[in-house]
Amino acid sequence: MPRPPFLPSLLPPRRPARLPVPLPVPPAVLRGVLGPVLLAGLAAGCSDPGLTGVPGVQAVSLAEVAQCRQITTIGMAPPVYGPLSAQGITYARNRIMADAAEAGATHVVFTPVEPGALVTEITATAWACPN
Repeated sequence: MPRPPFLPSLLPPRRPARLPVPLPVPPAVLRGVLGPVLLAGLAAGCSDPGLTGVPGVQAVSLAEVAQCRQITTIGMAPPVYGPLSAQGITYARNRIMADAAEAGATHVVFTPVEPGALVTEITATAWACPN
């Protein structure tokens, strides 16, 4: 469309059309390879307890905390789903254990999840045990 001669300064300048730049690697390969590589890189240089784990807090069954004092209940949604869901669940469990340690817990009892089901939230009860 030609620019009207009476409004040359009110219209933005025209930009040349941008052509799509082809990726050297297909996007599916990037998603399948780049995600775990980035996650491993973050884990190597990061002290996030969700990635490194929490010393001093044990995940146990409900029977093992019979003589302990309940502190709190903690929940978290896994940060990733799909092909990285196992890593997301591990991350969420470790973050819950870190939160429990900050609250003074020594043991954590996770609510069981159905194997193979989509996990949208992980909950646990934090306990302080004398041992």
